[in-house]
Amino acid sequence: MVSYTTIYEFDFVFSFAGEDRNIVESIKKKLVKQNYSVFYDNDFQHVLIGKDLYSYLRNIYMSKGKYVVCFISANYTKKIWTNLEFTAIKERLMSTFFSSDFLIPIIIGESKILEDIPSFFGFYKHESIEKTTKLLINKFETSLIEDNYLKNIENFIRYLCEQVSVLLIKRGYRTETEKNTLIISNQYLKFKFTADKNMNIPCILVYFMEQWVPLIFISWNNVSILRFNIHYFDKIRPSLANQSLNDVIKLLEEYIIEYIA
Repeated sequence: MVSYTTIYEFDFVFSFAGEDRNIVESIKKKLVKQNYSVFYDNDFQHVLIGKDLYSYLRNIYMSKGKYVVCFISANYTKKIWTNLEFTAIKERLMSTFFSSDFLIPIIIGESKILEDIPSFFGFYKHESIEKTTKLLINKFETSLIEDNYLKNIENFIRYLCEQVSVLLIKRGYRTETEKNTLIISNQYLKFKFTADKNMNIPCILVYFMEQWVPLIFISWNNVSILRFNIHYFDKIRPSLANQSLNDVIKLLEEYIIEYIA
């Protein structure tokens, strides 16, 4: 199975003003202790010596980190090097048309989000070392759902079934999963998720097993960020593009509830 993910040198790349070093270094230490790889300038002084720092750091912030964490404080925009770093970050944002999920803005103190970060981007206000560290870990671990499951479509199908089942249970339905099949057990209706081996793109078909009718076609790509396309066979709903993994799970839940109602 082909992997549709990118391997990065660092899990997190930090951009921050020197005045905030104590906060950032404490977070870095906690992440490293849990085996995350972090680009933190003081740990790479032996590498930075003699380098063309403009080119080297631009490459780091453009392409070497899965996530770039900007610690934005009153001092961030006043520093030469943070402005250099953020120039590279903006290039990366623009190269993905602001759709890539790599930037994590963290606000320190009473600062505001930078004007060059789109208003629709989520950000986090730093409260404590522990909370910010936990946020970063949760963000990374959640991303592994996308990275790891899509290396194996069968595992991904199993994951989709389980997640849709969880949502249906919360809505009062009794469900169970059997590998690639979601069963509404109180009505004994089955929905089968299966890969189409005849297609030359990664995709999943969802069938209603009572009549063996294809209901939904799901495909995806991961050029710069993982996004899904959904086509409904009932011709009532419009096809959807550029959906996140969470969007797909929610749409499947809603479709199944409407279908069996």
